[in-house]
Amino acid sequence: MVLAVFFAFLLTPLSNLIYMFHTDNSRLSMLLFWTALLAFQHWAGASKSWLGLMLPVILYLAASWTYENATFLIFAVPFFVWPIHLNRGQSMSDRSFALRLGVGITAAFTAFVLVRFGFFGGGAVGHRSLMPSFNLISSYVYNLMLYTAAPFREISWNPAAWVWACPVALLAAALVFKASRDDSLVTQRLTDWTQSPLYIAALGMAILVLGMLPYLLAGYNPSMGFTSQSRVYSSATFGLAILVALLFSASKDKLILFGTKVIAIVMIGLMAVFLADLRNGWQEAAARREKLLASLLRQVPNVKPGSTFLLMDVQSYVSKGGMDRGVVFQGVDGIGEFVRMLYGKKDLYAYFLYSKNQVKTNTEGEWATVSPAGLTARGSAVRPPIPLNSLLILKRDGINLVLLDRLSTEDGSAAIKWNGAQSIHSSPDLILKTSDSKGIVDRMSIR
Repeated sequence: MVLAVFFAFLLTPLSNLIYMFHTDNSRLSMLLFWTALLAFQHWAGASKSWLGLMLPVILYLAASWTYENATFLIFAVPFFVWPIHLNRGQSMSDRSFALRLGVGITAAFTAFVLVRFGFFGGGAVGHRSLMPSFNLISSYVYNLMLYTAAPFREISWNPAAWVWACPVALLAAALVFKASRDDSLVTQRLTDWTQSPLYIAALGMAILVLGMLPYLLAGYNPSMGFTSQSRVYSSATFGLAILVALLFSASKDKLILFGTKVIAIVMIGLMAVFLADLRNGWQEAAARREKLLASLLRQVPNVKPGSTFLLMDVQSYVSKGGMDRGVVFQGVDGIGEFVRMLYGKKDLYAYFLYSKNQVKTNTEGEWATVSPAGLTARGSAVRPPIPLNSLLILKRDGINLVLLDRLSTEDGSAAIKWNGAQSIHSSPDLILKTSDSKGIVDRMSIR
């Protein structure tokens, strides 16, 4: 149990998500789900009444409507409550208990589906197939192994990371070996099949598979990176934590068990080092963002309402070894809000523009379209075509932004489809010269 808790906090697919908060609320949904599970367990050990099912069902619905990663975990609940039913005495027959639990789970999941697809119209994410392809499933498994192995492939020697990780490893050692003594006493009393390694492995595998299932059905392609990419494992990793902990604690031989737990503690320490070292990427991203912000304000100290910023190659990351470790700018929707806050004006717009060498194919709608009627860019679909006389075009050059006079078909560098238009121009008359640039930089910098 103790090992599983430490692995749940420190396994890379889940732990790196603490550096970035999304509107997907994956942490909040999991908090609500585990609270729902505790409520199911309390119900199984107490009244087992029909009315008593209301609280855990409501908590599950709150979790699944918050974010989809907890949706199918409801079907893992029997693994957690059946041992409690068996060990608390037979106040109710197994058949009656299974019936009530099954009805509660079915009702909860049915209510989720009806509201999700009837009221919310299926939500923001579509479901492409009831049977994910073998290639998609295998890519999930392969990337999960890569994420899990990451802390041991390249060990950081950053002193600050080790200062944080060593106490974590020592705490893990103290709790793990204390729990080992307590477990030996418990094992003498609990000998039923629900305490067997096979049962615990089935529980962990159920969470692992059911946690990935919403993303597999949505057809999400997993990608590697330590910013937000691993959110497809945001619930499945709890199952992985149980399986890994079981691997290091299943032996009956005391000497082997001692050795495996030492190895597990070393792994916990290295995972803690890796997690702490990721902070450096976010610090570097913040420094780059501040410099880009200052550069933008030098080019455009202030701006007229109604202006639209086209920011070329500004969506960028801090990478190491080909893996993203920090976000400079990312959100397609968020960049517009950032510009509005920056200048303190509601009637401003901003969109990312990409170089052709960044996005050779238009798989996610990255290419802009220009016609005499106006411009459309990634994220601008909710607006009419953007007037061509309202543009300010800026391109990232290292840690600086350069105000471009124009982009054209002759230039050919931008990922733009030209439909009856040959070029777009920045409108310098939109720029106002008065601004408290330093005050804005200080206000918008987050440390």
